[in-house]
Amino acid sequence: DDLRESPLVTLAEQLIGKGVQLSIYDPDVQLSRLLGANRRFIETQLPHIGDLLKPDLDAIIAESEMLIVGVSNPAIFDAIATHSRAEQRIIDLVKLPALDGMRAQVEGLCW
Repeated sequence: DDLRESPLVTLAEQLIGKGVQLSIYDPDVQLSRLLGANRRFIETQLPHIGDLLKPDLDAIIAESEMLIVGVSNPAIFDAIATHSRAEQRIIDLVKLPALDGMRAQVEGLCW
């Protein structure tokens, strides 16, 4: 849960700074479990993270024009494969498996 060195936090900051509306899904991040310097860091860098973190990945996929996948998690992969739409764009930072059946437009970066 240490977010202080996370490039995804930096990416979120930059997108918010550009006026992009974000929803964040990360099954490994629970604000109630963040402590000390880690908690202070995230409250300083992403003060609205509580509003951005969403518990329902399927709803995020349904509502989003673009998805940025930065966490390697089979449940996330399955949800994207099942619920993504042809008009969606996915920026893939983790190398999604089985791209052949993906309905969305996928662009891989950094792999």
